[in-house]
Amino acid sequence: MVDFGYWKKLLRVNLTTGQITIEEIPEEIITKYMGAKGIGAYYFINGLKKGIDPLSPENRIVIATGPFQGTDIQSTGRFATITKSPLTNIFLDTYCGGMFGPSLKRCGFDLVVIEGRSERPVYISINDNTAQIKD
Repeated sequence: MVDFGYWKKLLRVNLTTGQITIEEIPEEIITKYMGAKGIGAYYFINGLKKGIDPLSPENRIVIATGPFQGTDIQSTGRFATITKSPLTNIFLDTYCGGMFGPSLKRCGFDLVVIEGRSERPVYISINDNTAQIKD
């Protein structure tokens, strides 16, 4: 059930191991870090080692949607991508429009956390509360 505009579900994809897990986002995280940037930053920073190389498998990429994503409210169709920048070596957040954010929300997820590195080129297929790593 959607509460505060969130499904309260996070998709964690580890490209090194090939493991995909679905985690519950606690309500206190949603209310404390409201919005794509806040919740995305929390899941990016939480548990990340200080001083990692941005191009190493230890870095992660977080794709986050906000509470109004996928609604008819104007200017809410943007999602956040958060990582550590290889150019500046600091926190990077960027935003993009289009259908990806609303589509992710319709699949039942608020965030995707991508960790690790695959040995070969792969993509992540997300459909109706499930996901697969495909090549």
